[in-house]
Amino acid sequence: GGFSEPVERAVFMASDAVTVLPYDPKSDLVLLVEQFRAGPHARGDQYPWCLEGIAGRVDVGETAAETARRETQEEAGLDLLALEDIASYYTSPGAVSEYLTAYIGICDLSGRTDCVKGVASEHEDIRSFVISFDALMAAVQTGEVDNGPLLISALWLAAHRERLRSLYGSA
Repeated sequence: GGFSEPVERAVFMASDAVTVLPYDPKSDLVLLVEQFRAGPHARGDQYPWCLEGIAGRVDVGETAAETARRETQEEAGLDLLALEDIASYYTSPGAVSEYLTAYIGICDLSGRTDCVKGVASEHEDIRSFVISFDALMAAVQTGEVDNGPLLISALWLAAHRERLRSLYGSA
């Protein structure tokens, strides 16, 4: 009910970021990326290659939507037809300043095969692959999807999938 004595806290300062889960409403497919992540590695995770949506930091002077489109091109060589807002949120407000804007990226994944992309100067080695919506949700259920941003995006897509298929299915 009152103020405590001053407490010293450590905060990891990070710039704003975006995530994009590419989704093809015609074929009911999603694109995921897999890449090595230092956090799980430092924790001793046996498999530090994480399944994720596309993600990246917002550059100075760039909007979150511009970042989403740029990162999708850089990480997967994919052009988006539209962006659907999911949410904007703090990823871990107890210790991290990062503020994340999440999107579903409407796209055409027909004929898409696995590929490796990324920006060499950023030391990116990012494998992308296409799976069915049902396979994504099965991965959520088994715990194979184990990071917050992809979980949030997958569950949002599950809740809005029929609307997106109706809206963009003939796009």
